[in-house]
Amino acid sequence: MLRLAIESDEQPELEPGARPGWWGLLRALLGPRGTLAAVTAASVLALSVLVVLGVPTRLSAWVHARPEYAWSVDEVVLDPPPPPWLPGGRDALLDAVSGTLSDSVDGSSIGFPLDALERAFRRARWVDGVVSVRRSYPDRITVSLRYQGWPVALAHLPGPGGMADHFIDESGSILAETSGAALRDLGPLIRLQGIEPPPTTFPGSPWALPDAPSDPNPVALAASRLAGFLLREVSSQGMPTTRDGRPVQILKIQPLNRDDAVSTFLAESGGTDPDEDQVRQTQLRWLYVLVAMPDGKDFWVCWRSPPGAEDPEREPDSAEKMAMLRQWLSRRDTYEPFLPGALYFKPQGPEWRGRLD
Repeated sequence: MLRLAIESDEQPELEPGARPGWWGLLRALLGPRGTLAAVTAASVLALSVLVVLGVPTRLSAWVHARPEYAWSVDEVVLDPPPPPWLPGGRDALLDAVSGTLSDSVDGSSIGFPLDALERAFRRARWVDGVVSVRRSYPDRITVSLRYQGWPVALAHLPGPGGMADHFIDESGSILAETSGAALRDLGPLIRLQGIEPPPTTFPGSPWALPDAPSDPNPVALAASRLAGFLLREVSSQGMPTTRDGRPVQILKIQPLNRDDAVSTFLAESGGTDPDEDQVRQTQLRWLYVLVAMPDGKDFWVCWRSPPGAEDPEREPDSAEKMAMLRQWLSRRDTYEPFLPGALYFKPQGPEWRGRLD
């Protein structure tokens, strides 16, 4: 056993002329702990030299410059895509966002500051809020947005700074006070008038009843819905024209007075019996549309019910009314004077009446 112990302590002899490796020399000179400390110090020194020489910065710049990471704002993925009504669509929105970003912003998808991109989108017109900004490999940045509603009309309402024009969407919600740039984007909008102003005009709030702030005003809803229908008709089919081909313009929507009925739809939407005369006289109105001829003359059209709420026994639906209006205008001359009155729609066709009912 003594022999075995002696043999186990013996180290293998080096061949003649052979030298121990550097690792062996370090271990022989410094011991295990000293060797580890020396290697650590050498590594730190090497990294320090690399930092002084700017190698990490150069490496980062090299990675950012790789073509697979090249990126610009116009490559942002919008979720969901902009609504069809948004002026200029996706390109216009991204151009507006790009214009508010610093020129020094990194053009790489992995180095682009997402917080700066989020702030730029929050400032963009027609954006109600930014839900999230996400980066994914290799060069994809997705921005999830909430868009404002489609502005279909204007209304002169009280605001923080006094009376001002506000955008109204198709659901009767108040979007924001108008601005010159936004009006230029959207083009002519229909004006709503003759409706009681809401108690508050906070952006995004519904046009509420004056004495019931939590209840949407059914008359404002009806007028907004009609404005949306008319704008879509004009957008898809063009303006109605006179016999000589000149376009007319739809200017305003107004209930005639608070005692006239609009339709059973509004009473039903409020959960009341549409056959109760008291309800019909106090809550409902007929809607009138003011149309301007090319020569400056204008006249009223009694539209009566908003789209989707027509009584088929008493009036055509909105698409039929629009077709009747186009046909009636196409037979008119721009110089023909209009008597006081309005154009009414009956199932048999349009009818001019010399008074406003």
